[in-house]
Amino acid sequence: MSALRSFALNGFMFRSPALRTCLPSKPSTLQRWASSSATVRAEAGLTAGYQNLQPELTNPPVRLITLEEHFMIPALQEAIPSELLPPSFARPSSFLNDYAYPRLPDIAGQGRIDDMDAAGITIQVLSLGGVGAQDIRGHYGIPFAKNVNNTLSKAVHESPQPERFRCFAHLPMQTPSEAANELQRCVQELGFVGAMTYGQAGGKFLDDQSYDSLLAMAQQLDVPIYIHPGDPPEELMKTYYEGLPNDMGGILATGGFGWHHEVAIQLIRMACAGTFEKFPRLKLITGHQGELLPTMLQRLDYLYPKTVLCHQRSMAQTFREQLHVTFSGMYNVPAVMAAIQTFGVERVMWSVDYPYLPTEPTPGFLRVLNDVMAPADLLKVAQTNAEKLLRI
Repeated sequence: MSALRSFALNGFMFRSPALRTCLPSKPSTLQRWASSSATVRAEAGLTAGYQNLQPELTNPPVRLITLEEHFMIPALQEAIPSELLPPSFARPSSFLNDYAYPRLPDIAGQGRIDDMDAAGITIQVLSLGGVGAQDIRGHYGIPFAKNVNNTLSKAVHESPQPERFRCFAHLPMQTPSEAANELQRCVQELGFVGAMTYGQAGGKFLDDQSYDSLLAMAQQLDVPIYIHPGDPPEELMKTYYEGLPNDMGGILATGGFGWHHEVAIQLIRMACAGTFEKFPRLKLITGHQGELLPTMLQRLDYLYPKTVLCHQRSMAQTFREQLHVTFSGMYNVPAVMAAIQTFGVERVMWSVDYPYLPTEPTPGFLRVLNDVMAPADLLKVAQTNAEKLLRI
């Protein structure tokens, strides 16, 4: 198994030989990429245009903006000393497949643009996938994050169509003060539109006071932080997720459920700790249709009344005022409606989670939402909410 595969998807290797054998062989040429993409599009029967949309979405055409779209930099990620990384965690093999594997190293090249064109996506907001600074012990994460951000900026500037991309900063989260400095540099010098974090770093979530400088910087710069799921610590992995057949615990720990309650726990901790009261203009984004929160807000308000929180706002009000959510490729109408009804249509945006998930279903799902949403509301979800939040 190549080093790129080993580090893919937050850098955790598969423990099971069975899962390793499920991984596809490495594509040998970019032609295989183009052929695979064309085959998927042909099988789906899709074209680059959106047919049968309501007139308000076609004149002028909707500009679809997607916010959780990933890349990898093998030369940097494979060079991380293994002794600085945490123990390996099991990950589901289905994410790193023939579709994702050859696309991850293409940061802003023609192959990515072709996939965007085929799905009718106007702008992607790019963020690192795979092992990152949040996983690296010590100060090695500081130059690593800078190199990632500089490489990303250079790739976008050299892209055949640089206007099609925006960037989230990668931050050295195990050194919070330097994370604040790197966010400032990326926004003010590189033109990035925010940052993405990945679960806990060194056993700490964003409610920890050591991150106050980072959150203050995000509030000062008026840019959002996108909280992406991260993998569980080893002790939690052993207690909650091990012992299932066929390494299904690895799936349960991540995309099968664990990722989503982990983000929800982090956000609830921030509300309980008074982080949002301390930073009332802080803007956060989370994916996967709100990471379970739409089904939980009424219960959270019941169990954490304002008399317990000792805050002026309820937990639900706090989230409605400071949290934005995206799809993360979860193309499910009831989930979209729940997110909109929970947080308000002005706080829901589109994301694909490319290339871990393909872009091809996007036009079809846009047409599905076209049939169940008012065009003004769908325009907000597909385009104008992101334009406003990210100042695009």
